[in-house]
Parts: sequence; structure tokens; C-alpha cells
Amino acid sequence: MKPSRFDYLAPTTVAEAVSVLADRAGDAVVLAGGQSLVPALNFRLGAPAALVDVNGVDGLSGLDGDGGGTLRIGALVRHRELVENAHACPILAIAARHIGHVPIRNRGTVGGSVAHADPAAEIPAVLALLDGAVELTSTRGTRAVPIEEFILGPYFTTKEQDELVTALILRPSTASWGFHEVARRPGDFGLAGAAASLTLDGDHVREARIALLGVEPAPRRIPDVELGLAGVPVAEAVDAAAAAVRTADIDVLEDPHVPSDYRRHLAAIAVGRAVGQAVSA
Repeated sequence: MKPSRFDYLAPTTVAEAVSVLADRAGDAVVLAGGQSLVPALNFRLGAPAALVDVNGVDGLSGLDGDGGGTLRIGALVRHRELVENAHACPILAIAARHIGHVPIRNRGTVGGSVAHADPAAEIPAVLALLDGAVELTSTRGTRAVPIEEFILGPYFTTKEQDELVTALILRPSTASWGFHEVARRPGDFGLAGAAASLTLDGDHVREARIALLGVEPAPRRIPDVELGLAGVPVAEAVDAAAAAVRTADIDVLEDPHVPSDYRRHLAAIAVGRAVGQAVSA
């Protein structure tokens, strides 16, 4: 199939882009990498009156640190660039390697990933792990929204129709980390996955951060598991983490292919392996 007819607009500055979105609020969609949008348009799952192509907009690219530990990632940064700049945020680079296949990573953008809000998306889970935020710009100004407030559920965010995702903001962790994803095949959407960050105190876990992907309707950390790992001997951390997931307060997704009890089982495996990577890092 082919998309329905639409106006094609190609702004070159952020100011011009948000002005267009304000003028066409409600009937325009933003095109960045197009890895999710273009198939949806072709199947006519949406029929916007206007397509706003932001690929030529200045100021939406680049990975920039502020010297204080904060990393700002432009919305047009491709997943491939995260992999190639692993020094900026290693766990983000590892997570990006799990996104689709090479052609998808070459075109897909970080801004598009968070705006699409797929529960199985890797980038939002890492943002949740690191208390990251999404920068939104409109004609009214710019605001930064924590990722756990930005994504409300599958494909549902707090972004207003006249707002443009302009960057992701996070503070890369100096703690040891791990990332694991379970999928039917390499490149498929993850059935369950986990990002973990551990701060060790000798042979014990002092602090743990755990975030899930593909398990709940939106990415978030799981405090039950994090608190359960505090003070646990390092040698017991993997088993303790997996056991905690099996009883944690988690709103597990269910679909015809993956029953909720099996998805929770996969989540326990993913968390255990992510914690194992962090312990051995």
C-alpha cells in the first residue's frame, strides 16, 4: 500500500520547525528516521495532512557534554552514532546494538525512539536507569521531562502536538553496568530486557539500579528489586536479583504470543544476566 496524500514541509531551523508544528498542530507528524512512521503511513494506520521532515534542521545532532557530567544527545543522532561513540555512555552504546539491524540503526534516531514510545525500545530503558529526560521545544519555550513522566504507556507520551523532541539529557553512570535482552531472533523486538547499574562496597552491593524494557507498558526502574539487592554479597547478587523479579510489583504486559507469567520469567533471566555483567565488569 501507499500513504494517503500529505503536504511535505522541510524546515531548516528549530524555530521554523516548531512554528510549523504550531500552525499545523493536530494534522502534522514529524519525520526523522522514519523507521516506524513510514511503514505506518504505508499501511494507512495514520493519515496526517502534513509531514514535517526535520532531517535538515540545524542543531538537532551531536553528543555534547557540559563538563559537569551531563550528556546532551541531539534528537537526530542515529543509533549507529551511539554505538560508534561508546566512550560517551557505554551502556547506551551496548543497548543501541540491540536495535533492529544495521540499516535500521543507520537511519533510526534517538528522538524518534523515545517519541514512538514502544515498550520494547532500548533507549528509553537506559534513560530510566540513568534518570534521563527528554527535551521538548515549542513556540512557548523548552522544557525537560523525566523519561518516566514522558512515556505514559505503549505509544503514548506527554508530548504536545506542537512540541518537537530536540534532545535527550542524561548523566552517564560511573558505576558498573550490564544490559541483556531476550528476543526470538537477533534484531527482533525484545520480549524482555533489563539494564542494570551497581555500586559495590567491597564484596557487597551498596546500591543497585534496575530498569526493564519490553516487560511493562512504559520503561521504569523497579524499586522492589533495587532495595532487595542493597547489602547483598556480590557472589549472591545474580540469584537474588532474579528471585526478586519473580515476586516484584511489576505491571507485566501480556499478548497472544507471550503470556504474562512467561514474560516475568524472561524478565528475571534478563535482570539476572544484566546484574551478572555488572558484577563482573
